[in-house]
Amino acid sequence: MKDYAIHQGNSTVGGSIDATREVFQLKLITDGHVWMEMIGSRNQTSHTYNKTTVDEIFQKILNDYYPALLSFQANIEAKRRGEQGDILIW
Repeated sequence: MKDYAIHQGNSTVGGSIDATREVFQLKLITDGHVWMEMIGSRNQTSHTYNKTTVDEIFQKILNDYYPALLSFQANIEAKRRGEQGDILIW
């Protein structure tokens, strides 16, 4: 995400939140709230050993995050092939 944002001319993208916001504005993702939850879950899992929390996040991965990642993958691959605008060469 960050690399794509930089390729599009935004060299100020810092971390995952900035990158997520940028690709949302570039319409590579449509479900920004899911991506923000994903970032929160990533941060939460690095500091938790609570089985209930782990189980909840696991369900989010299966039901929300994985489909969002697949959608992003399809969109970025379409960009790379040039199907949605300018041809992208990395």
